[in-house]
Amino acid sequence: MITINVWGNCMTRDILNPLVSKGKLRVLQYVGVGTSHPISAFSDKGRFEVKIDDLKDYRGSNFEKRCFCQDINKTALDYLIERKADYLLIDLMSIRLNMLKKQKHYIVCGYPYVLNKEKVFEDYRLDNYEMVTPYDINIDTWYEYIDKFCNFILKYYSLNQIIFHECYGTAKYIDDKPPLYKTFSTKRVEEVNQYNQLAKKVNTYFEEKMEGCHVIKFCENVMSDKANPLGLHPLHYEKSYYEYGAEAVKIICQNFFDDEEAVVLEELRKNYTDKFSQLNENLNLKNELYWTKNALNFCKNMIFDQFGGEKFKLWLTTKKEQNAKISVLVSQNVAGQILTVALKKFEIPTLFISSKITFDDLTDEEFELCRQSDVVVCADVHRIIPPKKEEVCAVLISELLE
Repeated sequence: MITINVWGNCMTRDILNPLVSKGKLRVLQYVGVGTSHPISAFSDKGRFEVKIDDLKDYRGSNFEKRCFCQDINKTALDYLIERKADYLLIDLMSIRLNMLKKQKHYIVCGYPYVLNKEKVFEDYRLDNYEMVTPYDINIDTWYEYIDKFCNFILKYYSLNQIIFHECYGTAKYIDDKPPLYKTFSTKRVEEVNQYNQLAKKVNTYFEEKMEGCHVIKFCENVMSDKANPLGLHPLHYEKSYYEYGAEAVKIICQNFFDDEEAVVLEELRKNYTDKFSQLNENLNLKNELYWTKNALNFCKNMIFDQFGGEKFKLWLTTKKEQNAKISVLVSQNVAGQILTVALKKFEIPTLFISSKITFDDLTDEEFELCRQSDVVVCADVHRIIPPKKEEVCAVLISELLE
């Protein structure tokens, strides 16, 4: 049976699941997210050494505790080479994570929070560490640590034994509630774009440095999926991607000649890119059908009055009597325009009117205006769950028309 070690995140580990479940491949050592970080792995040790037994009173699984120990003890690289495998599978997406730093000692943020942030910070004196984001580190420093990582693994694996998984975060996901195809919040998409840009530079540098290793290229039009067993995240992909990754590993393990392998892998990538494009198109069509249905229902609720049925007019009258201050989200669509016109006609003051969709899309100043409002109305007729942030919860316009 073919054996493999993994240095990387869950999406890289999980492309092996179809092969492992069929007995085609066995994973010997897995250094996971939060531990497979090139800077943290090569940084100096801190003053504490942690054993997994020391963490028995902490939250988290044994795997999470082991990862924390490896990171704080700087033993992740030792664990990786403890048992030699036929192949080493790598991704570098842990570079997206923040770190805690004191002098030359780094710890990846993540597992301290999973295990119990307050207890970990107190027990291991982390309060006097400074927070470092990936973007506080200049690109030359990233390249320096990628060099160290490459030089280390080349002591134990030849280029022909190394598989690099080039992967990125997604902006869209499949939901279990309509509309089925959604975009992550504006803030999350900005975050994904930022770490994708860094990953692009680091991935390209790694591939140039390790020219001759096997490379699994990322497909186009990949989306995430709320139904992923690990939950919703820009790096938790729709199930077809894991099929693609497994097929790519199978091809690599067949030992084609270099040129032939590249051709076969690129053909596979194109086929799955087409598959994701088709899935993209189907999901967009389902969204359009859903939006059309909602728009028709909205029109029916309007009856023959410009301001809808009796319930809507009663709501407007009540808010006028209460001298209520209103804010409006998604003001640019038909429902939003009707609402803003109605508010003007009934002389109801508005504090804030915006085309933005959720509270996360707003600036701090804009959100503060919503906080000061008596009512925030979301005029998106397609939403089922109203936007909510902190103590502020919007009212859906559909509720005013039912």
